[in-house]
Amino acid sequence: MPFKSPEEAILYLKAAEVISGSPCGIYELIYSRGENRYRIFPDDGKLLQAALSGKNIRCENREPLYRSRSPSSAGTVFYPSPDEIVQYMQERKDKGIID
Repeated sequence: MPFKSPEEAILYLKAAEVISGSPCGIYELIYSRGENRYRIFPDDGKLLQAALSGKNIRCENREPLYRSRSPSSAGTVFYPSPDEIVQYMQERKDKGIID
């Protein structure tokens, strides 16, 4: 599922890692209609497969915009409230993780 911003994709990154069982990265995809969208992929091979499957999609930088430093262990996925999301994103911004 493409996200409108990298910040939105980061909210789903942990869940994607739990599901895939490996660290994932957030990549920027550019659509022919001029939109930039962000998707989570477990590796560059999946990114390349997605980019090649759609003629209207390209990925100029094959490096992730963000990648977790350590793999997520399987466990319960936490569903934060809207206030917790705002607080979490502000804390990450304060630490310089997100611009």
